[in-house]
Amino acid sequence: MNAKTMFALMCAAATLALDATTKDSGGGKAGERDFYRMDAAELAKLAESGDVAAQHAHAYRLLMKGGKKPDMANVVRWLSKSADGGYVPAQFNLGEILLNGLGGVATNEVVGVEWLRKAAESKPGWGDWGSQISLARARYELGVCYRDGRGVKKDAKRAFELFTSAQVDGKRHGKADVALAEGYEKGIGVAKDEAQAEKIYRAVADAGKGYTWFQNADAVGKANEWLWRNGKKDLYGTRYFNVKRGESNPPPPVVCTEPDISAA
Repeated sequence: MNAKTMFALMCAAATLALDATTKDSGGGKAGERDFYRMDAAELAKLAESGDVAAQHAHAYRLLMKGGKKPDMANVVRWLSKSADGGYVPAQFNLGEILLNGLGGVATNEVVGVEWLRKAAESKPGWGDWGSQISLARARYELGVCYRDGRGVKKDAKRAFELFTSAQVDGKRHGKADVALAEGYEKGIGVAKDEAQAEKIYRAVADAGKGYTWFQNADAVGKANEWLWRNGKKDLYGTRYFNVKRGESNPPPPVVCTEPDISAA
């Protein structure tokens, strides 16, 4: 199946262990439901009953069950039910699928952006980590839309604001920080400030383990590459150095990317 399609849902599905604790479950104690291990028939019954978290999990189960040719119309149908019910991870995933036309779904950037906006403007309660992570990811993706003019009029300042707000419980979104650094470096949505750009790139490179989702590896790789290319950091050690480009000849930088899960 389309690797991007699977990745879009897997990012949120990786938090299903957290999402398994719904609003009425007592904060992960009594009443906790594990959608990973739940019988398919039981999960489908819960989804049919209108349980928004179960509907999101059911959509994911249908995606995984479909292998290389999932029934995307059915996946989108269940995601839409969950998103309409206000479930933030579903709003984010639905927005991503429509924005990018993943899995053969008709691309609709305008509607995709609106679902991302709903997720980005949501207010998850304390302890609802799955929704909080989806909120942060939605703010980053919506920021990219404003920056690039996808489904919405370009607005670099608004994009910068969204990148700044992409965090969960003090944990920063790696790609959003790289976008902030690029903004300071090039003066996009904010006054140009190369020193601030370098500060952010160093923070991303040195504190990568502080990030909590898949974009971590890609962001750290990009930060390290920038530092190496600008003579600020030895990519294969911890020593900072200040040499002009071309004076040294280290191996090419290693840039981490999202995993290729097309064979999954």
